[in-house]
Amino acid sequence: MSYRIDNENQSGNKSIVIDGWEKGIASSPYTGIANIRNLATAWYPSVAYVNYKRLPVTLSDGHFYAGTHSINVSNNAGWIFNVPSNMSMGNPIAKATSPAGLNYVLDSNGNIFKQNSVNSSTFSILENGGGRLGNGSGGLAYWNNYLIVFGDGMIEFCGNGTGDSGVTSANWNIISPLATTSIQVQSTLELFSISFTGELMSGATGGTLASNWGGVSGTYTCQFTTGTPTPDVRNITFTNGSATVTWTGGLTQNTSTPAQIDMYQMSAVPNTFSGYNNFNSNTNTPVVFSVTGGTLPTGITAGTTYYLLNSVDYVNGGVFTFSSTPGGKFIALTNTGSGTITMSFPPANVPPIQNTTITGFSWVSNTGSIVSGNGATALTLTSPWVGASGTYSITDPSGNQFFGIFTYDSLTVVLVTPATYQAPSSGTFLVQIVNPGNSIYKTWNSKVDGNLYFTNGHFIGRIVTAGASVPIFIPSIPQTYYVAYGVVAVAEVGDTAIDMTDLRGQMIIAGNFDTYVWDYQSTSVFAPNPVGEQITGLINILNNVYIFAGQKGNVYVSNGASAQVLYKLPDYVAGTIDPIWSYGGYMFHRGKLYFQATASNTSGNNILAGVFSLNVSATLVTDVETSGSLIMEAQNSYGLTPASGSSTMGVLMDNEPSSNGQDSYYSAWSNGSNIGGIDYNSTTLWQNNEPFIETDIIPIGTILSKQSFGRIEYKLDRPLAVGDSITMYWRPSLTDSYVQIGTGTTATSNYLPLSADFPSNITQAQWAQFKITFSCASSGSSFIPLREVRLHYGNQ
Repeated sequence: MSYRIDNENQSGNKSIVIDGWEKGIASSPYTGIANIRNLATAWYPSVAYVNYKRLPVTLSDGHFYAGTHSINVSNNAGWIFNVPSNMSMGNPIAKATSPAGLNYVLDSNGNIFKQNSVNSSTFSILENGGGRLGNGSGGLAYWNNYLIVFGDGMIEFCGNGTGDSGVTSANWNIISPLATTSIQVQSTLELFSISFTGELMSGATGGTLASNWGGVSGTYTCQFTTGTPTPDVRNITFTNGSATVTWTGGLTQNTSTPAQIDMYQMSAVPNTFSGYNNFNSNTNTPVVFSVTGGTLPTGITAGTTYYLLNSVDYVNGGVFTFSSTPGGKFIALTNTGSGTITMSFPPANVPPIQNTTITGFSWVSNTGSIVSGNGATALTLTSPWVGASGTYSITDPSGNQFFGIFTYDSLTVVLVTPATYQAPSSGTFLVQIVNPGNSIYKTWNSKVDGNLYFTNGHFIGRIVTAGASVPIFIPSIPQTYYVAYGVVAVAEVGDTAIDMTDLRGQMIIAGNFDTYVWDYQSTSVFAPNPVGEQITGLINILNNVYIFAGQKGNVYVSNGASAQVLYKLPDYVAGTIDPIWSYGGYMFHRGKLYFQATASNTSGNNILAGVFSLNVSATLVTDVETSGSLIMEAQNSYGLTPASGSSTMGVLMDNEPSSNGQDSYYSAWSNGSNIGGIDYNSTTLWQNNEPFIETDIIPIGTILSKQSFGRIEYKLDRPLAVGDSITMYWRPSLTDSYVQIGTGTTATSNYLPLSADFPSNITQAQWAQFKITFSCASSGSSFIPLREVRLHYGNQ
């Protein structure tokens, strides 16, 4: 109850005192406060203050408008000369917040809006910038200094590894500056010294090798070994599988016995790499050469792109070869050059982690023999895998799904479990890293292991950095991370992973109707914990998991092993019997659980939507009534009722503390078919009676003893400012309309500094319910701090 009987004086005069706003909305208007809207009760307990108004943020295209200038002048990068169109936003899908506190919102159109700065009320769109490969709108994450977007069969990246400043429209799917690497190299005679069957004499134009040529057919520049300072250099033609070689121009001197030719090649100088990636390069990697203080070896042109023919060990050194085309014949050098020779790896586009197909493969057993599919332990591809290493889902031409472990630059795909059926030996295999059946990919930056997890249908997917040897995540270098289509699956057949969070070193995974505990190491989750209603989402607050589920406004609490109903949104708040409640975004803010909720009737018509807060203190589990503190913190900027066709999907983003000092957070909402926006807390207050309190419906009499009241009074903890007003209403039943009692302002004739009273016009009533509305001055408001309402018996 929010009311009590108070003895006013020694004469026995009594009054009904209504207060206790901090207790929040009760489960019924007969057991406590019926409604609190757009008011704050946490600033000073027992006092209800008008809350800050919610306004829509500005959605910008991010360009600088040149105003009335009509020509393009110098130094105007980023300016536009046509009036920018108003940016529109679709239904909000997901959010991400960087460690610096910048918020990002993904909408149903695949657009991503980035907050201009911390506390800013402007969000600018991250345009495609020519580098966006899809229009993904499934999920969003900020992980390891990159923005990551899920959807359209791929996972894309935006950024350059430098944090928020690098997340720009120009940095979609491009290589990070952190990924550039150079190594010092040197020439060597260790490789490709080839012998003939005997001595070659002066004037010779051909000869016979000691063994058949095993390399690529072609002409190579070679140097004959003569023991003189000026050996002969000739362009020698080799044929694969043949020992006969020829060249143009006879030799000028006899060779050694037997004749020998040397083809200089490069080798890495151990531990001289610069930049980041200190792992082995791979075949077909593009490289360019440069030199300082000398000349490049003959056969290399500075700035020309060449392609490695074998891996290069940056750490331990070693000889390597390269060609002018991928997989082509190696380039033979005729001298070592001089100075400091550097090999660099030019920038390249970031390959997305994406679904793809493979058409060339064969089934093999663990012994390496080709098999029919049944019992196979691996696939052999016809070309090396160029994506990130990890576990992918494979669907064969017959529709069978299995999992394979792919390794970057490898032809071998190891099956997670051996094939158990006669599999096709030809056709197109579908390789997937994201489940195309998903429409929403919830993401989670785990505080336990630092990895990025995402819901992926029946599975939880994962992206993890390569480890201690490669500690930095660089999307353009697949060797810096591993991926998994499904690192673990929810247990129930046909169940879908909905959401996840950490709890005491474990992961809590929400399925459709159950939650699961996973220890981050086992191959399967533990036994399901039933909730029994369709789960929308979950959040960990102070090591308790709160679960939003069902259509009746239930909030559950779980310790990981069991779940119980913690609180039910009162149907009365929606103003209809048995409304359908839908949940949107949720967050932990100012020590309370905040969430978006929308109510509709059974015909599907929307009734109200807004942001609610719930006190989730430990006492709430056993004392819902007195400790609930449910409050409708704010209605959306468009009003209370969303238009037909609005999505219940939304997001909440914390912003504490605000640089302006006021309570501040961001909420993205949908209002109508694919029409969304983002609200923020302004520094102005509600001015049109949007904040209100509805009290209990109080039994003031009986049919045999109906009651009349003389006056009704409100009490404040500070005087009203000029422009503030507070209005009081009453009604005798829940079905009657409210009747105005009076409005208090600073100009009221019987105004007292901290209270005002009015004739109550309550006569011969059995019940009374009161409604108090608040309207604040445009500036300098008192916040109208209501302490109590007092109903005086009789005419006193």
